[in-house]
Amino acid sequence: MLLGALAVSIQRSIPTTHRPSGWAVVRPPYQVSVLRERGDLIWAGGRDGLCAIDRTTATLRPALPGQPSLRFVKDLLVDRGGRLWIAHEDGLTLLDGASWKSYGAAEGYPGDSAKSLLEDRDGDLWVGTPRGALRYDGKTWQRFTTGDGLAAPSVDVIFQDKDGVMWFGASSSTHGGLTRFDGKTWRTYDTSSGLAHNAITSIMQEPDGSMWIGTGSGYRGGASRLAGGTWTTVTRESGLAGEKVCCIFRDSLGLLWFGSEYDGAAVHDGNNWRVLAHEDGLAGREVKHMLQDSHGDYWLATDNGVSRIPRHESSIADRTVVVYTSVDQVYSEPILMEFEARTGIRVKSLCDVEAAKTTGLVNRLMAENGNPRADVFWNGEFSQTMLLRQQGALAPYRSSCSADLPAQLIDPDGYWTAVAGRARVLLVNTRLVPRAKFPRSVFDLLAPAWRGDQIGLAYPMFGTSATQAAALYAAIGPEAARDFYRKLHARGARVVDGNSVVRDLVASGQLSIGLTDTDDACGAVRDGAPVEIVIPDQSPDGIGTLVIPGTVALIAGAPHPAMGRLLIDFIGSREVEGKLIAAGWSDIPLRKTDTAPACLAESRVKGMAVRLEDVFRQIEIAKHDMTEIFVR
Repeated sequence: MLLGALAVSIQRSIPTTHRPSGWAVVRPPYQVSVLRERGDLIWAGGRDGLCAIDRTTATLRPALPGQPSLRFVKDLLVDRGGRLWIAHEDGLTLLDGASWKSYGAAEGYPGDSAKSLLEDRDGDLWVGTPRGALRYDGKTWQRFTTGDGLAAPSVDVIFQDKDGVMWFGASSSTHGGLTRFDGKTWRTYDTSSGLAHNAITSIMQEPDGSMWIGTGSGYRGGASRLAGGTWTTVTRESGLAGEKVCCIFRDSLGLLWFGSEYDGAAVHDGNNWRVLAHEDGLAGREVKHMLQDSHGDYWLATDNGVSRIPRHESSIADRTVVVYTSVDQVYSEPILMEFEARTGIRVKSLCDVEAAKTTGLVNRLMAENGNPRADVFWNGEFSQTMLLRQQGALAPYRSSCSADLPAQLIDPDGYWTAVAGRARVLLVNTRLVPRAKFPRSVFDLLAPAWRGDQIGLAYPMFGTSATQAAALYAAIGPEAARDFYRKLHARGARVVDGNSVVRDLVASGQLSIGLTDTDDACGAVRDGAPVEIVIPDQSPDGIGTLVIPGTVALIAGAPHPAMGRLLIDFIGSREVEGKLIAAGWSDIPLRKTDTAPACLAESRVKGMAVRLEDVFRQIEIAKHDMTEIFVR
């Protein structure tokens, strides 16, 4: 099965006597095959020719001056110059500004009926015809046929994927098929390859590179997905509205839509299906094409007019996302509130107490594994996120926002996305410790220059304090690291409930030196406390300090996975990294950003030369040892 383990909940249409509030139907046109947005208009093409609909009022606009009468419009294209191309029964027509131009033999157009359109990334125009595909570079036309490698004579669908590969589909129930052309090699697919049906109606690519192919004829077909060389298929039994899939698209909320020849459209949020049918208020029973306009409203082309559905229509999906976060509320809440304001998705967040907040949330997520309540885990560090992955509590999601991160901060399997960064530092009270005697290494904490009870750290069994212990295990070896913590404990170092407590004790003069994170340390500096930050172990022969990226991950079996993916994209974005730096949570940018860290602007941080995976491997043994040393 596809789309998760598919313990699928399917909500079939409940007949209604009236259309939901905010929904609109435009008639004429009636039989509508394709929709495109251009300026303040939605252009509709189909059996009734070409019509323009006012995007704001959902009313039909009068025909433009000189508009030709076009029969059976099959496809529309708005090119990068803003021109509208129309593929129709009698050929090809262009609307350039207010001028109409028809392409025929006199203009060098070698085709007859035009069935599909595409502008490739080089700016060339592709036209599907009953006798193959045409490519137009602005001067000459080149034809591709079955003799070149096409699966079938007719080209009813054309698509170019993100790698520049061309895909061609034929919708004939007897002479259909799918063709892939990478510029050199042609490859065809049919039911023997794994397609649900040989009649190809639509092609779409997901952000992860997988391909969706809509197929079907009559009461046979489905939507087939090609990922990693493997085909899988969803059908009406899985949750589709009908067997023949006419169109597929993913909306701005991450919801996947499938329009069917019978019974409307099916919307999938990653777990559940929702079917929208004529009885629910759609203009017709067959959904031939869909788009989401620049304001977020949905437009569906049907066999009996065009439907407009408001973006915030609650019946489409549960517009909620649940996030568990160990990031301090003062930093996380503004980010989550902004996401809610931008998307209209309601955010429910759960934080935990300071001392063991990450561990507490992780334990909760593991307890809920198999019946999760959260969609997203936003963690201020990485090791516990890796633990959740190890326990099977995370689902893979490779967010596009991670593309510009350093390679070492990208999970090769896509289970987490790095978010901003912090570092472990020493916070020194300048009234108690002369600058000349500042420690320059974490190992200086063992020096007899000051009393042990004037040194503080958070319990090294939790959070970033535990991660630092594991990093030392990875950097200098378990025995040497264990010996360091034993000596620190023997000196009477104070172990307290969390990094913010360390900060407050140093700032108030109850401690001389504390191990904490940059966000807490910089907060004390901004508050005007008599403190100074020392980034430890920065000498040429020093081991460097631990640089800790935050992480955000999708929970396995999340109740709202589509909303969760959107939240991950937002939290992991360059924009949010800048906001976290400006707010003071992060002072270690993971990527180039326009927002300069205020607290450590002059510092170039040398990080430990250890891999995050190696640190994670030391976590359990380090925690066990820290418990033996500091608790038992």
